[in-house]
Amino acid sequence: MKKAATCAIVIVALIVTVGCGSTKVYNTDKTVIYKGSMSNISNVTHFSSKIEAKTSAGDSVDLAGYDKTRFEAFVAKEGTVMVQSLIIMDDQTMVYQSATPKKYSEFDKMRKGLASVMNQIADFMKKKKTTQLNLK
Repeated sequence: MKKAATCAIVIVALIVTVGCGSTKVYNTDKTVIYKGSMSNISNVTHFSSKIEAKTSAGDSVDLAGYDKTRFEAFVAKEGTVMVQSLIIMDDQTMVYQSATPKKYSEFDKMRKGLASVMNQIADFMKKKKTTQLNLK
């Protein structure tokens, strides 16, 4: 009788522990940290980027597609302009970088930096286990 009871306990223990496999649940909250700010981007459905200039008159100009000739003509006409690299997450806009580039090479560096950050965000969103991205 003792052997039967011990056998029954062992069988019950095996049945109970079989269901406790290696099922892992990951926290899906994803956050981006940049310049001391933390943004929860878990529910963001659309990411985009934009580079725009603020003229001395206060107008915003989208600089998408500006090549060297066009950018230099724009700066020559407007003078000093404030250029902002923007990351747009649904209806929220984050200023990634602001500068007053005088040369096309400075503007191009901003443009490439924004493209690199957008690639980092895309890679971050693909990784299920990673929950935090620190942007530089």
